[in-house]
Amino acid sequence: MKLRGIDTQESIREWFKDWIKSSISKSYDLGKFIFNISLTSIGIVVSIKKFSNETLNAITTISLLFFLLSALSAIFMIFPKKNKIDSETNLLELYTSQVRVSYRFFWFWFCLWLLGLVLGILSLFIFK
Repeated sequence: MKLRGIDTQESIREWFKDWIKSSISKSYDLGKFIFNISLTSIGIVVSIKKFSNETLNAITTISLLFFLLSALSAIFMIFPKKNKIDSETNLLELYTSQVRVSYRFFWFWFCLWLLGLVLGILSLFIFK
């Protein structure tokens, strides 16, 4: 079998379309993962506070609020992004924009989660 240029072009185009389609599922999986991290962090802080017989102070409440906000931001990553691909669509630009959006959501989530973590550690070990 001898491949012609058009055969190679079509196979690369189909492969790239499949790659773009799978990038949405990767963002979805990452969103589910970081959502679980946020909820687990809430559970850990609440459990430690409960077993140490301490009441919720302002710093702990703010920490839990940041963890909750990080969980909500992860939910936005879970929602699928719908794109219409036609003959005018630049596949590289579409893929790049999807990666940028996922990247920004991840860093936004990480900042919220890190603030919750720092405040949680402060409330658990320093400001009892």
